[in-house]
Amino acid sequence: GHLRFFDRATSRTLLEDAGFRVIRWEAQGHAPLPGLRAASPGLAAGIDGFAVRAFPGLFGTQFLLSALRD
Repeated sequence: GHLRFFDRATSRTLLEDAGFRVIRWEAQGHAPLPGLRAASPGLAAGIDGFAVRAFPGLFGTQFLLSALRD
């Protein structure tokens, strides 16, 4: 088998080249906060959300795209 890795630009290009229009793109992931995560899960979750929104290429571990066929 083989693996292919996509970033924001290449995942969008893949779908658009296949005749789809991306209507939503979302990154999911987390910041590396092992000590804080154990001590304050709520605070860690808030930091995770900010970090992934601000730096999806750095902290995003998966990207979810919604697309419609053009």
